[in-house]
Amino acid sequence: MKRFLQTIIVFLLLISPGLAEEEASLSTPASPKVFVIPVKTEINDAVLYLVRRGVAEAEDVGAQAIILDMDTPGGGVPVV
Repeated sequence: MKRFLQTIIVFLLLISPGLAEEEASLSTPASPKVFVIPVKTEINDAVLYLVRRGVAEAEDVGAQAIILDMDTPGGGVPVV
């Protein structure tokens, strides 16, 4: 009988972390996916390509928002 109780206690201790994680995941909402694309240089063809690639990747993974973090002097009219 003592051995049986020890086995039950060990079993409960082994499954309790899994139960705690499951309970925590039910009460915590999932974080939204947000992509930040930094643009810190003059706008040119290469930067335009990187921005387009970043937007496409964000769409592929189902991002809920895309932030363009821009600190740029601008760029050529044909590029923009």
